[in-house]
Amino acid sequence: MFLRLLLIPLLALVLFSSGCASKQRSAVVQPPQQKEDPYYLFLESSLLAEKGKTREALEKLDRLIEIQPKVAHFHFLRAKYLVGENKIEEAIEACKQAIEFDAKSVEPHLFLAKLYITLDRHREAIAWLEKTIAIAPDKEETYPLLADQYVVTRRYQKAIETMNALLKLNPDETAAYMYLAAIYAKDLKNPTLALRMYHKALDLEPENVGIHHAIAEFHLGRRNLREALGRFQEIEKRVPSDIAIKLRIALLHYELKDHARATQKLKQIIAENPEAETVRYYLGVLYESIRRYDDAIAEFALVSPRSGAFKDARLHLAALHRKKEKKEKAIEVIQDAIHEIKDIPEFYEFLAALYEEEDAYEAAVGILKEGILALPQSERLYLMLGMVSEKLKQRDEAMAAMKKVIELNPQNATALNYLGYAYAERGENLEEAERLVKQALKLKPSDGYIMDSLGWVYFKQGKVDAALEVLIKADKQSPREATILFHLGEVWLARGQKNKARQFFERSLALWNKKSPDVRDDEEIERIRMRLESLKK
Repeated sequence: MFLRLLLIPLLALVLFSSGCASKQRSAVVQPPQQKEDPYYLFLESSLLAEKGKTREALEKLDRLIEIQPKVAHFHFLRAKYLVGENKIEEAIEACKQAIEFDAKSVEPHLFLAKLYITLDRHREAIAWLEKTIAIAPDKEETYPLLADQYVVTRRYQKAIETMNALLKLNPDETAAYMYLAAIYAKDLKNPTLALRMYHKALDLEPENVGIHHAIAEFHLGRRNLREALGRFQEIEKRVPSDIAIKLRIALLHYELKDHARATQKLKQIIAENPEAETVRYYLGVLYESIRRYDDAIAEFALVSPRSGAFKDARLHLAALHRKKEKKEKAIEVIQDAIHEIKDIPEFYEFLAALYEEEDAYEAAVGILKEGILALPQSERLYLMLGMVSEKLKQRDEAMAAMKKVIELNPQNATALNYLGYAYAERGENLEEAERLVKQALKLKPSDGYIMDSLGWVYFKQGKVDAALEVLIKADKQSPREATILFHLGEVWLARGQKNKARQFFERSLALWNKKSPDVRDDEEIERIRMRLESLKK
């Protein structure tokens, strides 16, 4: 019908030209105005659409529809062009118009359903997909789309019925069995039926690697490691060059504690693919886990800076030297790593921690500042700088670093708590201190140390009763914490209960004295002793 309508003007032109030629060869025949001719409008619109000029294509098509308004195909094309202009609602109306003029046309039905899917309007999508199947039950594409919509709306049984209908239409449709397997495994938690569906798919396509892979992942999800291993080994037979599959096999051997086979597999991959440095890293981790430290060191050292595993390999390598009491070597490893790649914050953190262990706090501060020059937006480096500066009693520098942390991340509870507590210790900015600590406590409501900070802020504000209530909670949350006990002693003393205060000061001092020298705070110990001395008078 559509073709006939298009050909009418052309046919008329040919007949008219032939007739005139026979009667009066000298007459000049004027062709119809091409701009208003349906054929040319259609042709121009199509060519414009092919060039991506959908707006101009729509203008031509709209004029064509004015001339021939009841041609369903024109409205359907208009819907497609409108989608190109991201006018989805108008495209929906155009599709409905096409269906109105041709209720049995499949493509507008299916296209309309897909439009509703893009808008997450699942009910309408389902209705139009069901109508599509009703008028074209042999259109297989529709069934998975409808099943998807049923799954999204948690109508799992309807999804299963839809896939079974597809299988009646095409019993060899492997994808239908895979779809059913996924529904049974994920949504209905029925592993028995899921596995049965996977194997039906496999019966149809025994060489299909994708099906083997899906079955392997299914077993992994259920921690059936041996079954997963067997399936990956089947895949390896079919795709022997796939490094990822070989690696999965090695890692499964490792998880099954078959370290010999895991090692053998990793070595095989490296022998076949010397550039596979991530695999070399995994081999190092394996050696480290079974305490073959020298072998692990050798593998980690071979991972080059161009590998994605370089960072982790160098950190493991330094940690192993540290474990072997070779801290100078560990420091050298990280220094060399920083020389290779300067923008990895973990390198600076690890090196600073190594210096801290040697009580070389100034060196730790130096390396952290070097890291901040390379990574000026690193929240982690500023946080560590603040902590190390605190150990050096450089509290202005520590507070400045913590302020920078909060600037970079207003939700960093550690920095919020530190700054709030520091203000309280100084007896300044107490309203700001309260705000900071409360924000930290909101982020970590069960943290006894932050509760202690809030209690100490209240105490400094003169809110002794509020301080006591919060500090008692802090003591319950973090018992046997020397600082909390000292603060409770101060609160009891402020309430005039000297005996109770003395008990808390003595408990606090006893806990400080039991701490190792590297964590003892001599200033805090001296403060407690002075309090106890004052109570003797």
